[in-house]
Amino acid sequence: MQMSLVATRKNHASENGTVQPVRHDLVSPRYYDSENATSMESRTTDGSTPMKLSDCFSVSDAGRQANDALTTVSNLMKEFEQRRQTFNDEVKALNEVKPGQSANTNSADELRKLKQRFEGWKKQYKVRLRETKARLSETEKSRRTWWGKLSLKA
Repeated sequence: MQMSLVATRKNHASENGTVQPVRHDLVSPRYYDSENATSMESRTTDGSTPMKLSDCFSVSDAGRQANDALTTVSNLMKEFEQRRQTFNDEVKALNEVKPGQSANTNSADELRKLKQRFEGWKKQYKVRLRETKARLSETEKSRRTWWGKLSLKA
């Protein structure tokens, strides 16, 4: 699934003539047995390796996670707007009949292909949106946990 997302992003970037960076460093916290043995998966170039953390996230970690979440949401919004505009432009191009040309079955095939591409993109976008919501939920939980621990220590 990740490979298809990367391929789609590269394809989309080449269509627009720009290259958008792909973020592989987003991590989602996972809690295990005790507070002292909190771990989270971190993706590295050679695969995923567990990383031990202290009792709670530091202020910079919480800020970075919130910033990463905002960046992810912002990227999803930008992609949605770009794809919406692209699909609208393609539909307009299909609807325009040039002088001297008649609407033929070729335009019907193009419309069918456009619908299929849109449906495929919509499914991928929904998956990424669901994953982003889950990450935001995890970040919010860890932030609440962090504030709770901070207020107990003070």
